[in-house]
Parts: sequence; C-alpha cells; structure tokens
Amino acid sequence: MENQNVTPEASVEAQAPVTTETPVAPQAQETVAPQATPAQEPVAPQVQETVAPQATQVQTPVTPQTAAQQPMYAQQPMYANPAVPPAPKKKGNGLVIGLVIAIVVLLLALGGVVGVAAYNLIANSPEARLAKGFDKWNSAEASNENSVSETLGWEKINESMLQGATQKDMSFDMTFPIMEFPTIGLDIMDTCDYPNQKDYSEWEISIANNELMKFVIAADADKLYISIPALLEDTYSVEYEDFTENFNDSAWAQMLGLTIEQSLELNPWAEVEEGDETTAPQFSEEFMADMEAKIAELAENMTIEETETAIEVTRNGKTVKCDGIYVVIPEDDSNDILDMIQDELRDGDFGEEMIAQLENSGVEDVQETWDAIVSLFDARYTDDIQMMFYLDNKNNIVHMATPEMATMDDGVAVGFSFDFLGEQNPTDVVEGLIKVIVDETGNAISFDFAMETEVKDTKTTVTLDVKAIIEEVGVGTSEGTLEYNYEWDSEKAEFEINANMEADGENLLTFEMEGAFDDIVKGESFVLDLGSLDMSVEGETFMKISGEMEVKPLEEEVKIPSDSTDLLDMSESDINDMMMEIMGNADSMSDALNSISY
Repeated sequence: MENQNVTPEASVEAQAPVTTETPVAPQAQETVAPQATPAQEPVAPQVQETVAPQATQVQTPVTPQTAAQQPMYAQQPMYANPAVPPAPKKKGNGLVIGLVIAIVVLLLALGGVVGVAAYNLIANSPEARLAKGFDKWNSAEASNENSVSETLGWEKINESMLQGATQKDMSFDMTFPIMEFPTIGLDIMDTCDYPNQKDYSEWEISIANNELMKFVIAADADKLYISIPALLEDTYSVEYEDFTENFNDSAWAQMLGLTIEQSLELNPWAEVEEGDETTAPQFSEEFMADMEAKIAELAENMTIEETETAIEVTRNGKTVKCDGIYVVIPEDDSNDILDMIQDELRDGDFGEEMIAQLENSGVEDVQETWDAIVSLFDARYTDDIQMMFYLDNKNNIVHMATPEMATMDDGVAVGFSFDFLGEQNPTDVVEGLIKVIVDETGNAISFDFAMETEVKDTKTTVTLDVKAIIEEVGVGTSEGTLEYNYEWDSEKAEFEINANMEADGENLLTFEMEGAFDDIVKGESFVLDLGSLDMSVEGETFMKISGEMEVKPLEEEVKIPSDSTDLLDMSESDINDMMMEIMGNADSMSDALNSISY
C-alpha cells in the first residue's frame, strides 16, 4: 500500500474533487459532536491511496476548516467536517439491531461494527436505510462463506464428530533445516466415540525413517490410560475425578514432597452427550434480559439523522452520489452498559463460573488474574460516541467512520475509518484505518489495512495488507507489516496460503502452505494432502512439514485397554521399580538412536 503524507493543513487543491452537493458546516454552538481535547487529538496519519478494482474511486467533499475542526484522518469524507445536523431530534422508535451490536463492539474498544437484521421501519427513513445497509452486509457475508467448508461439507462432518464415532489417520514428516536435524516422522491413528466418551489413539515417532517409539493414549469416561511399550511393560492409568485429593494422598506426593493446593480436576469431554452443548460459562437469563432492556433504552435515546454531506462513488463509468447518516450514541447509556458488564464479571454468575474454571485449569493467583481482567472495564466514556455512515442509492454502506475519536477517562481513545469499495459486494474490497491512543501521555497504535476478496469461476483469492504503526511519545515510531494471500480452487480442491511479517523493514516470519483435498465424500469424509508447509524466521527456513490426514466415520467400536495399573495407588516400592525399568529401557533407546546415521 503506497501512502502519501497529507496533513490537516493541506490546501483545498490537494483534496479530492468537489462533490455535486456542498456540505453545510454547522455553527459551533449548534454542533452535537463533542470536540476532542488537544491531548487526545491524533496526529493525522499517512493517507492511503484508494486501491479499488476497475477504477473505482471515492471522492471526498471539500469544506474549509478551522484549527478546532481538523479531521482525524485527512483522506476520509467525514473528516472534512461532516455537516452535523443542528440540534438533531432524538428518535423514539426501536433501533436497528445491527447498529446496537456495532455500539457494543465499539464500547469494548474493538473498533468495528457488526450488523444483523433490521426492524420493519419506514422505507426511506435514516434508520431504515442504515438497517438495510447492515442487512446487505449479512447477505454479502452469507454469499462469501468459506468455500473449503462448503466443498467438504465441514459443518456436517464436525457435527458427526460430536454426535458419532470418527477415525482420523495422520502421517507427517518434519524437518528443521536451521538445526541440521534429521527428518522426524509422526504417525497417528485416532478413534473417538464422543457421545460414549471413549477415545483411543496410537502414536509412532521415527527419525530418519527408523522407528524410535510407539505409545498409546486412551480415555474412557473419567479414566486416562497410557502405554509406552519401549519404556514400560505395563499400561498405566489415572482417574480425573478427585485427582487433586487422590494425588495428595498418594506415595507420589510423599516422595516428591509436593502438595497440590488448587484443584486440577479436568474433564476432557467438554461437550456433553446431547450434542453441541457446552459447559463453558454462560450469562444468566436475568443478566441477558437486563442487557436487552438497556440496549432497547439506548436505542430510544440514540440519534440518527441524515446530513447534507455527500460523497461520489464511480463504478463501471457511472457516478453514484452517496448520502451521509450521522449517529450519536449517548455517553451515559454507553457507560451504563459497561457498568452492567463489569458488575456481572465481578459479582455475577458468569464471573463465578469463570473463576471456577480458572481454578480447575491450574492457573495461579486466580482471583488476582480475574481482577485484572475485570479492571479492563474500569474506564468510562467522557463524551457521546459519534459515527458517520455513507450509503449509495441501493443502500449499500460504502463508508463508515468516527468523526472524532471516542474518548475515555483513562486517556484511551478509539477512532476508525473504513471504505467498502467492492463492485458486486461492497465488502469484497475494504480499506481502512483504526487508531487507538493507549494512555494519557499520547502513546498510540494505528492499523492501516486493505483487504480484497475476488471470486472468479471456481477460484477464490483473498489478499490482506496491514501496517501497524506504534507511536511512543519521546521515543519515536516503529512499524510492522503483515502481507497475506489465500487462493482456493473449488473445482480442483487445491489451496495455497502465503503470509509474511516484518518489523521496521526486517523479516520476522514467513509462512507458506499448499495442498489439496482428495477422496471427498461431502459431509462424511476427506483426505487432506499437505504438499508443503514451510516456516522461516528472520529469513532462515526453520521448519518444513508435509504429509496427509484422513477423516472418516468409524466402523467399529473404540477399543479401551482391559487391564492397567492405577498410578495413584502405587506404593513407593512400585514407583521405584517403575523408575528403574524406565532408566534401563531409556539406555537401550539411546543406544539405538545413536546408531542411526543421517
């Protein structure tokens, strides 16, 4: 992405051509939009040239500006002082669900907007047009579903993994050129019957095509089995239930001088027998009802008004005028939602369940860790949140942005600007800028990006270019870039992925992968042929992987070891005998490894 330096003081002649409709600049005392304080006003970043397919070009309206009206991003239309309507009236109607979700996302400082279906409002009202714009986004996303998933019937395969029995056979070769190490082979055969909570997998590791080790890992409800014939003659097991208590009472704890303070009781069957249900923490019905009511109240208090600004979009030689819609989200309502979220995380059922799961996973200082997470919601907005949307005559959203950065009382401020320039679906070509001022000193990070999706016959191509700019006051500026390219041919079932990351012009990581799918029975089985996966670090090839994986229904029962020794029932003498057996066999394995030539 080439960029040109354009400061807010740039002359009128340096800006884009004048639109057919001149923006009407409101008087200062009539403007609803709050003015950003000097400490929070971002430096105008570099301007990204429009890279639109088929000579698509967005033209920006021109409006003289005072110093107090300087735009956040000089290239974006609403930063040419969009005509904020004088004393806009508040709407009392129910608001667009998609916009409400956009607000919640913005409140969480993610800098994005998600849209869903619309209310049935008056056809030409600003609310209805914006709702239709969000609805078109949903339609575009539905039509751009991952074609790999569609080709494989992945949704049905994934469902069968949770509701039936599946077998996965994998065979991969790995080399590490940077270490001059021989090829490592890994072969895995895994059978799983999820509804009946049974899993059995055989693993084989080889070096330079010489077998090094075989072992078995199996699970039956709340018991785990492990067998390593090369080291131990017996199969050993341990039960998940009451693991912490049983370990502390075992000979292992006495010999190691170790006592487990926190519960380590684990459940490998996170999904229960009923199917795709989950034991993950859920917000209570009461909280969700309160949140729904609060969002409805926010919708009632929100302002949505048309503006007199306009931009022009040229596609296929035709110029279309795009009207602006100005949205104001009340500061108090935004902060009320943050209050509700933080209270639920700190004192609600959701917070209690999350703390319990952290304790079960062995996280140290659980309460301190969770308090730090809750503290992320300490800050509150200091002004109303403003957003601008521009729609074409078919109600496609072609541009959205924050006229001023949304500021918080801890010095954090968030602003964004996005252009949607696709010919068929506007979201096929997205260019934008996200900027976050991270503290009161003015340290900031910006993300300048462009993403394009092209579908031609059976081929889909996705490209993404991202530049991250970190600004440290008194230190300087550093940059990082990500270039990503994805190609998929649904007819040949072939794919290719390339990614490259750099920091201040120096290569950090390069990732290249290509392969294909064979023997596809849609919704049932497939074979993944991984031709190559290469990873380079700082310009040197670190790892290469190739191989294949087959996924198919299991046609037999999962076998579980019939006999085993419970590790936590062993005496000190039993443990010593086991250790001696491991040491003796390890010496033999080491001799065999040293005899391998490569």
